[in-house]
Amino acid sequence: VNAKERFVESNDEKYYYKDLIWACDTKLLYQQIDMNALENPKEKQQVEEKQKTLETKRGGDSIIAVFLGTTLDRTYYTEKCTGHFFYTPNTNGLQDSLHKRSALDTSNKEEVIQWMKDYYKDNTYEIAIPSYRDETLSPKGKTGVVISTLMDYRIVHDVREQGWYDEFKSLSEKLMIEALDSSIYPTLKENIEFQFSSTPLTIAHRTNNTDGAITGWAFDNDGIPAINSIPKISKAVLTPMKHIYQAGAWTYSPSGLPISIMTGKLAVDKIKKK
Repeated sequence: VNAKERFVESNDEKYYYKDLIWACDTKLLYQQIDMNALENPKEKQQVEEKQKTLETKRGGDSIIAVFLGTTLDRTYYTEKCTGHFFYTPNTNGLQDSLHKRSALDTSNKEEVIQWMKDYYKDNTYEIAIPSYRDETLSPKGKTGVVISTLMDYRIVHDVREQGWYDEFKSLSEKLMIEALDSSIYPTLKENIEFQFSSTPLTIAHRTNNTDGAITGWAFDNDGIPAINSIPKISKAVLTPMKHIYQAGAWTYSPSGLPISIMTGKLAVDKIKKK
């Protein structure tokens, strides 16, 4: 992306624009800017300051998700739940797990594994069953289930660095399935035809979102690099570059689907007004 209103893909294919709305990760935008093409000194200075500010900023919540193909008919699920819901297998709470996470030695595999066992046992799960609303999304007599829960990117990153990422994924799948098999979905684990999972690293790799975040900037950053005042939200879509606007989860904090939609509308309005 440069000041000549041109966007170049990795295969060198070029796209020209009059105005661009960047709806992706903010860090990625400032990493992609061609600084040599910035002719306005003030604009270049503002971009450099923004790049420096973003270097140490972390993304917010991410998730680990398990995708199951089960040999249980959809009626097995419709009798127990809706097609999308949150479920907590027990009421122990996560206070102990969260406290231990803050002091977790991620170089100690056994310590991480013990933390995982406690964390998945006491956690809350978001469960989605696509064929609940559309039967054609699963084969007759079978059902697909998506189970997800929050997961800290830094833990998974360190696990990969320690060389046991695949084992971490397999154990996570096992523990998440066991948590539901022993509660809302008895016999679940013996009726799984196939399974696979994604982690915060998967999200980061596939979408280029910082830390695999699904909620924009982390609240514990030393200063959130986005506008966080509703009266100023119309300015959130502006960047130092006059032909580039931004929208989405990274544009305003706290973020979410409504904010992402709103900033998209505000960016369009700015361009149309201009």
